[in-house]
Amino acid sequence: QVLLFTLGMGLFTFLFRLIWPTYQSLFGLKLGFFPLYVAFFSFGVLARRNGWFENLTTQQANRWFYMALVALATTPVFLILNGIQGHSAYTFMGGLTWQAFIYAMWEPFLCVGINMKLIALYRERYNFTNAFNQYMARNAFTAYIIHVYCIVFAIMIIYNSTLGAIPEIILLCIPVTIVCFLCAGVIRRLPYFDRVL
Repeated sequence: QVLLFTLGMGLFTFLFRLIWPTYQSLFGLKLGFFPLYVAFFSFGVLARRNGWFENLTTQQANRWFYMALVALATTPVFLILNGIQGHSAYTFMGGLTWQAFIYAMWEPFLCVGINMKLIALYRERYNFTNAFNQYMARNAFTAYIIHVYCIVFAIMIIYNSTLGAIPEIILLCIPVTIVCFLCAGVIRRLPYFDRVL
């Protein structure tokens, strides 16, 4: 069932990106990624209601995590083959190409494998509650929605930096995460917002 879900999600994403490649935006939204967003959100709701998270075994999680690692390890091969053929990275982002198909199928395997491993890991080793993780859990969805604005603002601040991409990511990662969750906490205190966020 998980395999069929993953394959189906990848195939649908590939077909969807024939219309909306990932490099195209609509009001700043990358619609090419929306099939994955909608599928995972819907799957999460169903999983919570049906107790799938509790029934997920460590063996299942590990099996899918290893598949995700294999998918990750094969990435350089496809990038090299793409470069040899003289194509740019945009070839992977949509269209009737083997690169776009591989990318659309690769993402769900990576997402499913990593998420299953994280669910099993946190359920077994970090299943406790305190004020900090209660706050984070309450505000996680809102932080997810607004994080893109926080990231763009941070990028604008360091736009002329000469540090390089990796140091900039390291420098901004923790502050941007903190700002996202602080803003999420403020937004959820506004009237009616806590009902939907």
